Amino acid sequence: MPPAAPGAEARVVDLDELAARCTEFRNRGLKVAHCHGCFDLMHPGHIKHFEAAKRFADVLVVTVTPDRFVQKGGNRPAFPETLRAYSIASLACADLVAVNRWPTAGETIRLLRPAFFVKGQEFETLKDPTGKLQEEVAAVQAVGGQMRFTREQVFSSTALLGAHFGLEDRRAEDRPLSAQSRADAPAAAEPPRAAAGPVAEAAMNAAELMREIGAIAALRVCVIGDTIIDEYHHCEPLGMASKSSVVAHRREAEEAHAGGVLAIANHVAELCGQVHLVSVLGAEADREAFVRGHLHPGIEARFFTRPDASSVVKRRYLNRRNGQKLFEINSLPASDLPEPIQDEVIGYLDKVLPEFDLVLVADYGHGFLGEGIVGALARNARCLAVNAQTNSANAGFNLVTRYPRADIVCIDELEARMAAGSRDGAIEGVARRLRDALDARAFVVTLGSRGCIALGQDGQSVAAAPLHDPRLVDAIGAGDAFLSYCAPAIAAGLPLDMAALLGNAAGALAVQIVGNRRPVRRQELIDYLCAPAGPMPVPVPPVDSAATAVASMPAAAPSVPAAPTLEPPAAGADAYPDAYYRDFVDRARRVRVTDGSGGMLDFAGGVLEASAAIDAARRTGRKVMFIGNGASAAIASHMAADYAKNGGVRALAFNDAALLTAVSNDIAYEQVFAEPIRLFAEPGDLLVAISSSGRSPNILYGSRMARDKDCRVITLSGFREDNPLRTLGDLNFYVPCLSYGVTEVLHHSLCHCLLDTYLNQYT
Repeated sequence: MPPAAPGAEARVVDLDELAARCTEFRNRGLKVAHCHGCFDLMHPGHIKHFEAAKRFADVLVVTVTPDRFVQKGGNRPAFPETLRAYSIASLACADLVAVNRWPTAGETIRLLRPAFFVKGQEFETLKDPTGKLQEEVAAVQAVGGQMRFTREQVFSSTALLGAHFGLEDRRAEDRPLSAQSRADAPAAAEPPRAAAGPVAEAAMNAAELMREIGAIAALRVCVIGDTIIDEYHHCEPLGMASKSSVVAHRREAEEAHAGGVLAIANHVAELCGQVHLVSVLGAEADREAFVRGHLHPGIEARFFTRPDASSVVKRRYLNRRNGQKLFEINSLPASDLPEPIQDEVIGYLDKVLPEFDLVLVADYGHGFLGEGIVGALARNARCLAVNAQTNSANAGFNLVTRYPRADIVCIDELEARMAAGSRDGAIEGVARRLRDALDARAFVVTLGSRGCIALGQDGQSVAAAPLHDPRLVDAIGAGDAFLSYCAPAIAAGLPLDMAALLGNAAGALAVQIVGNRRPVRRQELIDYLCAPAGPMPVPVPPVDSAATAVASMPAAAPSVPAAPTLEPPAAGADAYPDAYYRDFVDRARRVRVTDGSGGMLDFAGGVLEASAAIDAARRTGRKVMFIGNGASAAIASHMAADYAKNGGVRALAFNDAALLTAVSNDIAYEQVFAEPIRLFAEPGDLLVAISSSGRSPNILYGSRMARDKDCRVITLSGFREDNPLRTLGDLNFYVPCLSYGVTEVLHHSLCHCLLDTYLNQYT
């Protein structure tokens, strides 16, 4: 018999407790059905769905999407996660309810291992452009479960909240954007014409967007401009000072971001495969360490040093309670770059710029890009994109007209009007005059909350409405994000309306990030634009599992294809080997390393830190333990042998068949690594956890157990960058690839690299 139903509060449990209870149910021979969703407003459709799902099994468990992952606009969810979970637990048919930890249900399914994962009938034939449904289906297959669909009357929380509470789904409004169909585009004296291109006639779909972004990825981009370090000092107001009319504050916390050209380079590196950064720093040595530690690992950087000034630092003091800026203090150079340094920069640019498809200039007017360097850019760049910013530090003297030529210009309305000397008049006319003066191929003017206007060389004009969600967190950096996505799109030959769309989407995502705390992710932008159902699904990688290969779709949902791998890229028979290894080398160069708090490390620094951890284990007599599934298990066994034989380290891998089958049979397969780690690990030991997907439950449980035992943890993962294994290590090596073969080979190589570096440094 299923468990007796306690009160609603007792039925809302932590996700880990829910996993343990599901294991208990399976051991008792009970079948578990699992439902997942936002469930923002409880309605009859939900109730009938849960009752129908319960009829498939003995026990019904429900997980709800956390508030932070509800992507329906700033006014949603209407009800917090605790109340949504409580509402479901109040139903007699729901046995247990938990709040999820991840954006989608894929990882949760692997954790709970239900016999049935149950969706509503509207999902049975849904064409899913973002791949989230396919991920759930693949997860169900991997744990040996089945998809089930209920066929009850369909309601919509979003529609009901919009109709009766005014909380419509703001996430999807104004998307997909067609320049031809936008009646509320920004007003101009001359009405803009529709641009030619795939989105001018029909709504964009996910497959089309992936193809277009794939064309941008091949660009070789050099980003040049002013380095800015953005500091945020969060203060607590204390009250009026007793002897002056000043509100006193106590500084509570602070954070620093890589701003200026660093932020733009980080954005561009999410989009393009080869990014080179050229900038200048002050004399302080510690600033370069900070800057390099906050750059995307795929960026190759060349910094010049000016001994006469400090690096540009902008310190903003904020009220911690409401986020309002109190005041700002900037450390800026008092003059342009000294002539000897400027000559050195010019010589370097003359040598390297012709190698790049696009040179993207971020000119903040802080003394780096003097007349001589501007001339070198105009002289050498094959395609030159320029943003010349007007701000409080340059008082309007930093105009785009100081560039003798620019192929792509992207500035805001004030900057355009100041450059043209035109306070009034239609902005399109202002942009046309500037475009003609610079002979620009494309001239884009951003209009803040009104979107943008883009002019092509052939006279075409595109007015693009904004895509901003109402949840504006911080507008700083939105223009940089727009430039970083729009300019490469134009340089790659995308239609002007498509480039404007990408820029607007990047800006809409950037305003939801504090300052330049992180870049706008490529996949984040794709998900944002393709969230509404589209005509073609995007494939997702197979699920990493030692026991179950991804098979074809169950008969219950024939409309969704099995998930193929995406990498390496397709090529003709003759070209395939070269394309394979070019892609392989590119993936190797883009391996990312993060620390335990998620901070980015440079690759060499991460390897050196890992080799030091290996040496510390050897010197103190501690162990190095390896865990992995399938091919990763083979890597674990190989490395345990090499680290012991060649490195003199007490190394082992928990891959003994008797141990694996005993633990999986008597306890649970998810515990095949956690249990021996619990028994054998000692404080100070080192665990190396290897998983291509970074989502295998047994690897995650093993890593958590190692942390509980005060072991250091190094993780090696791949596939999606938000995989949960990357959050569990003291050092996390991530391979940006969706192919098992490439990811596994790079993981194997990384293990050898760590060992060889240890041998070189310490023996």
